[in-house]
Amino acid sequence: VKNAFCEILNRKSFAAVTISDIFRTADITVGVLYFHFANQDALLNEVMWEYGDDLGRALDGAMRVEGPQLAASVCAALVSAYQDRNGLARTFQQLTRTRTDYAARWRAITEPRISQLAVILSRERPDISAQKSAFLAHALNTMVVSQLDLAYV
Repeated sequence: VKNAFCEILNRKSFAAVTISDIFRTADITVGVLYFHFANQDALLNEVMWEYGDDLGRALDGAMRVEGPQLAASVCAALVSAYQDRNGLARTFQQLTRTRTDYAARWRAITEPRISQLAVILSRERPDISAQKSAFLAHALNTMVVSQLDLAYV
């Protein structure tokens, strides 16, 4: 169900997705869908948190790289995590502009990842302040997501 939902989000906006789209794509009955998820928001919420966990694992893996390859490894992990679920990242970004509850969820998911990036940047560049590392991490995350939005348009 979650994979089908993500697949649909690669083609449609969240507002355009219907319950019928989900159960048809997942090849299940509507009853099975409602057994697991109360509604589309509940499904999106679960997928959103899994996405954040996947992003965290990708960054953790990238942090194992030492030396000059660290920055390239981190950027590749970040881009890959977003590209793998392009429609999902785009959906979160769109919803954060219109619904404050989703904006809060997106922040709860991305802030720990931005903190991970700041740690990586501090390790890579000990000459810059923690505040500057945090700013650069946020900027990097925003740039990657913005590129995905532009690619979609």
